[in-house]
Amino acid sequence: GLGPALLLETVARSDEEKTTAASLKAVETTFDRDKTVAALKSFIGRVVVGMEACPYTKSVDISAVGLEQRGVTPGPVGYRYSPTTDACMAMSMFWNCICEMMSEPDANLSS
Repeated sequence: GLGPALLLETVARSDEEKTTAASLKAVETTFDRDKTVAALKSFIGRVVVGMEACPYTKSVDISAVGLEQRGVTPGPVGYRYSPTTDACMAMSMFWNCICEMMSEPDANLSS
């Protein structure tokens, strides 16, 4: 089946916006996947686990712990990476992740 849809209304970018977008795009090659994922895991560890922002996430690797009686199987936390600086591409990546979560069993990718 089809996943969620996102409709964006756009207009042509001005020369200034094109220059800004090009300079941001040039920076994308400097992003480091491993460092970015490590920073995200650190945040999850400090806030989501450490401050108990989600009572069902007990580690940076496994989530949905304690929900088995409600039919939810614990599974791995999914960390996805995209080096984009473009808002439309970031939203596209987000929706792709949502579709992935909807299509995977809990044991493969925790919700």
